Amino acid sequence: MVTGPEARILARLATFPSSLESAWDVPRELCLPGLSEYLGVVRSALHAPLYELVKKKLIAVSYTHLRA
Repeated sequence: MVTGPEARILARLATFPSSLESAWDVPRELCLPGLSEYLGVVRSALHAPLYELVKKKLIAVSYTHLRA
């Protein structure tokens, strides 16, 4: 079971192609700043729901370069 914020994050992430999972450069919209802008929340508000999604193995986090 996922919370409302987790569901919103998952819905947004689902709009990106799976080929980005292994990409080194990703669009800004897929990074923390882009997700927070899209969802209308401050970046710090994403940490808890993202952490829970990782714990539930629903998403994987990777540290990549931001593509301008």
